[in-house]
Amino acid sequence: MAALLASLMGFVRTDLEEAKQQGMLGKCLRASFLGVGLIAAAFTYPVESPAMEGTAHDLRLVVWVASLGVHACPGCAPSRCVAGATSLVAVLRLNTQPGVALVTGPTSHIALHREHRMAELVLTTYDWVPKTPRGYVRDLRVRWALEEAGLPYRVESTPFRNRNAEHLTHQPFAQVPWLTDGDLSLFESGAILLHLGERSPALMPADPRGRAEAIEWVIAALNSVEMASLPWSFFQFGMADKAASKPFDDFLKLRLDRLEPVLAGRDWLAGSFSVADILMADVLRLVVRFDGLAAHPACLAYVGRATTRPAFTKAHADQMAHFAAAD
Repeated sequence: MAALLASLMGFVRTDLEEAKQQGMLGKCLRASFLGVGLIAAAFTYPVESPAMEGTAHDLRLVVWVASLGVHACPGCAPSRCVAGATSLVAVLRLNTQPGVALVTGPTSHIALHREHRMAELVLTTYDWVPKTPRGYVRDLRVRWALEEAGLPYRVESTPFRNRNAEHLTHQPFAQVPWLTDGDLSLFESGAILLHLGERSPALMPADPRGRAEAIEWVIAALNSVEMASLPWSFFQFGMADKAASKPFDDFLKLRLDRLEPVLAGRDWLAGSFSVADILMADVLRLVVRFDGLAAHPACLAYVGRATTRPAFTKAHADQMAHFAAAD
């Protein structure tokens, strides 16, 4: 914010000099002194709808800020206020993007440069797994989120058969995936997706209510639904005596019975597609694998909507190719 204000004051000083030369100093003083106020006003601009993002939001913000300038200084041409507002909005937009900083100096122009400090995202998964879990290893969730957000990343491998000390420094349970973002290393797919949600509006609603709903459904997917589906799947894979599966069948059915009316009333859990849907759909995919959603059509349709998204298709294909390359 300090850099932003410093840059704006350079802009204001130039306007004052120009106004003085044109004999309009008295008329322009109010607009110049309003500059800092415009910054604060822009940050408190009321966004009425979460859909007002990107260009549409910027255009409304330009008009709103420009109208304040015209009102404050009727002696100035409206076009000048619009131009100034456009510059201000561009600065505000860029100054809130990762890796962008303001450069201040003695000149009146606001110079921008992109710092080369955008951390590289590296996703680590196993070098190979048996065929049965392929397509379901949880690095898929992270791949899917990265593809939805359009964030550049690369994939590294860790040995499946030899889970060494280096592995444990990143994932203390010797599982995958983990994600490194600069000097930050994160494990657990839920934690990784919440982190990525902070980096892209494609993954997390911008409004406080939508954001809170996305977070609660992330927790619900992992703590309420996967808690039931994962032990249930052990019986389906033949890892436990199926004669003892009834309590687990009933537990999963209860969770799905509760989830069914929720998904019958909405396309996505938090209004727009988010990290909550990546996690919930991936948890439910495992149930679909064993035809466990036959009695829950809304849940089944939800998984279908999610898994026909191009980002999922690519993430799934990439995971399958990654493991197949090591056969």
